[in-house]
Amino acid sequence: MRKEAASIRIQKNVRAHEARTFYTNLQASAIVIQTGMRAMAARNEYRYRRRTKAAIIIQVTHSQDELLTEVVNHRGSRSM
Repeated sequence: MRKEAASIRIQKNVRAHEARTFYTNLQASAIVIQTGMRAMAARNEYRYRRRTKAAIIIQVTHSQDELLTEVVNHRGSRSM
């Protein structure tokens, strides 16, 4: 009976160790996936902000050019 109890205890400890190891590996894998997803989201956000900033600069410059052209045209028509 003592040998059977000892073998059951050994099996219990081995199974617990395997379960802990499996869970630790699973958790590490989840962290790697989450890190990759966060990095991808950060790159996409950076790319979006950079493009948006460039578009705003282009729009502002274009609006300023149109305004300047309108002012020059208006002044030219007034002096005649």
